[in-house]
Amino acid sequence: MNRILTILTMILSLNVIAKSDNEFKDMYLCFPIGQIEVDAEYDRVRWPNSDLNNVCSLGFHIRKTNPAYFYYSRSWRDPSYCKSFMHKWAELKKENKEICIAARLDPPNKKKYKGKEFFQRSAPYEVIKSGNWCHSYFDGYCD
Repeated sequence: MNRILTILTMILSLNVIAKSDNEFKDMYLCFPIGQIEVDAEYDRVRWPNSDLNNVCSLGFHIRKTNPAYFYYSRSWRDPSYCKSFMHKWAELKKENKEICIAARLDPPNKKKYKGKEFFQRSAPYEVIKSGNWCHSYFDGYCD
C-alpha cells in the first residue's frame, strides 16, 4: 500500500508547476500557534528498484477547533528535511502567535481520538506561513 501511495505521489508531484502564493489566498486558515501539534513520522521504505531508505513525513494537528484539522506532507522526505523543519518550528513557536496554513481541505470526516469522536478536515498542506516566515511544499509558492 505504501508503495502505491509513493508512486502516485511521485506522479502527481511531477505534474505540478510552481505558482505564486496568491493562488492560495482564499484557502488560508490561521490558528494560534499553541494549538498546533507538529509531529514527524519516520519510517523505512523501499522505492522501486532501490534499497531500503530512511524517510519522514510531517503532520500538523489542530484538535481544539470544531471541526479539527490535520495537515500532512504530500510525500515522504529525507529525514534531514523533518529534523530541519522541527528545529525551525521550535524557533517559530517562540516568535509567532499564529500560523496560517493553505490547503485544499476535504469535507469533515468522523474520527476518533483518545476515545472521543469528532469531525476532522484534512489535506496535504501547500503553504505554511507566519508574518516573517513561509514554508511551501513546492518551490515557488513563497516567492
